[in-house]
Amino acid sequence: MKEYGGYLEFEKFDGKGYHSDCLALNTGRNCLRYIIRKRKIKRLVVPYYICDSVTDVCREEEVEIIYYPISEIFRPILLKDMEEEYVYIVNYYGQLDNRFLKELCKKYPKIIIDNAQAFFQQPISGVDTIYTCRKFFGVPDGAYLYTSIEGKDNLHRQYSYNRLEFLAGRYEKTASEFYEGFLQNEEYLGRQEIGQISRMTNNILCAVDYDKIKQVREENYQILERELSSLNELKIQMGTGPYMYPLLLSNGGRIRKKLQENKLYIPCLWPNVTESSIYQLEAYYAQNILPVPCDQRYSAEDMKDIVAIIKKVLEVES
Repeated sequence: MKEYGGYLEFEKFDGKGYHSDCLALNTGRNCLRYIIRKRKIKRLVVPYYICDSVTDVCREEEVEIIYYPISEIFRPILLKDMEEEYVYIVNYYGQLDNRFLKELCKKYPKIIIDNAQAFFQQPISGVDTIYTCRKFFGVPDGAYLYTSIEGKDNLHRQYSYNRLEFLAGRYEKTASEFYEGFLQNEEYLGRQEIGQISRMTNNILCAVDYDKIKQVREENYQILERELSSLNELKIQMGTGPYMYPLLLSNGGRIRKKLQENKLYIPCLWPNVTESSIYQLEAYYAQNILPVPCDQRYSAEDMKDIVAIIKKVLEVES
């Protein structure tokens, strides 16, 4: 029986999410799991430069993994004999535009595109494409899957009411005080079966001003590019509504630790690559790329402060 009256709950928003006409699932890894099961994939070609959540899903689903290298500008280096295989393409920092991806699809028709770092890039019609929400917005779960797979499953609805404290705490206090809660949420999501996005996350995403966020990210990125490009070993273009600014330094691993001491927290994406990759480029990138934040939380003044911190640390280290 429906309840009436009593105290007010979290506000309900009537906007619209950025992605529609797709499956809204609980996690990006479960988008991949869904594709594997529905397409009965037994073998998947993936880059060496890859998050272990992708390879973990493959092993859990008993999918054979074949690896391929990438170029210095993050493009896949694929072989002709891979044309009949299912190929997993990671759009690192939004560097693979749709023109390039469409040409790739002509050669390798069984492609899965991972747009986890390119939320604002539009999907290509008929191509399995994965997006994740948590890399771009303060939500506890959520991912989108565009697919031509027909039929709908009766998937359970993810709940997130008991996993909001670390987000609210990060908003009102500091990241370090609630980092353990963030890790607990990550561990929880890693154990979940395929399910729908939570109602809470879906509701929050209906209140987001996507045009403004895209604009802020691009403006902040441009400031970082202007101030840091002379130091950056990478020469790449800004993606649409960019994820982060990838700053590649030869001593990036050591600099990351110094930045943390100055309260600039730079993640080491995919440390598993530095431990296992036989390809030097991928290991070098994993260790030394510093993904500098340029997201909607920050202003132009914040970008200038971040640049000042980085340059101060580099000056001390030189």
